[in-house]
Parts: sequence; structure tokens; C-alpha cells
Amino acid sequence: MKRPVSWILIADGGTARTYRTTGETGAHRARLEAIPDGSFTRSDPAQFGPRPGKNFASALRNSGHGVTTHEGQKRRAEQEFVAAVLAWIEKPEQLAAFERLIVAAPPRILGEIRMALSPALAKRIHSEIHGDLMKLPIKELEKRVLASIPDPGAEQRLH
Repeated sequence: MKRPVSWILIADGGTARTYRTTGETGAHRARLEAIPDGSFTRSDPAQFGPRPGKNFASALRNSGHGVTTHEGQKRRAEQEFVAAVLAWIEKPEQLAAFERLIVAAPPRILGEIRMALSPALAKRIHSEIHGDLMKLPIKELEKRVLASIPDPGAEQRLH
């Protein structure tokens, strides 16, 4: 039995990568494969514009008028980053490529993702993994992620 195609979004506040599952049922045969053009970095101005920060013009513009805190700028940049990544996933050609989405991110970023999800994409969320998995090697990432995907053939073997 063929495993439904799952996409996995691994994200933190400034980096995101997407993977897809490959292979048949059974954890020993399933693998994660990086999706071409599915890696994002908030600091890449070609994708997300310049990072927020204080320059001379913004200092003059904000002087005396409730200067935005660094934490507020960081949070806004994370929200914009998450929205841009989800917009890429929601393109029709991307949506047609998978049946379910697994999201792995630190708790605060998971909250940002939940708030930015469209209803169509929210229906495809299969599971969430709380934690920062960005720096894990692929073999460890496979273990953690594939453990959250039930084997569709296991239910048939039980009957």
C-alpha cells in the first residue's frame, strides 16, 4: 500500500525547509527528501527583503513617536517570514503535490504558523512536532518525523 504523500515543514524564526516523504509503507522504507526550492532564509533579501533594523532614516522617522522595540521588530519579521513560507506552500502547484502537512517548529513559531494558516492549508495539517529540528542531521530528522506518521498498512494488518 502506498503511503499518502506528506510534506514536512521544519521552521524556526528565520529559516525553513520543506521535505516530502518517499517510499512505501513501513518506517524502514520511508525516507525524507528535500523539496527543490523549498529552503528559505529570512536574511535572503531576494526572497524576503532586507531584515528590519535601525538605519538613519528609520531613526529620524521614529524619533519621539513610540520607537519600535527590537523584540517587536523581530516578532514582526518572523510573522512576515512565516506568512511568505506558507504562501509558497499554498501555491496551487504545491498544494496538488501533497495530501498532508506535518509542521515542526519551536512553540512560538508554531503559534505564528497556526495564526497564518489559510483554511485550505489548515485542513491538511496532519501533526505538529514541538521543538527546533533545524540543526538535526537528516537521519535523526527522519526518525523524529516518520515516527509521527502512522503506517496506513498497520490498520489493515490488525484486521
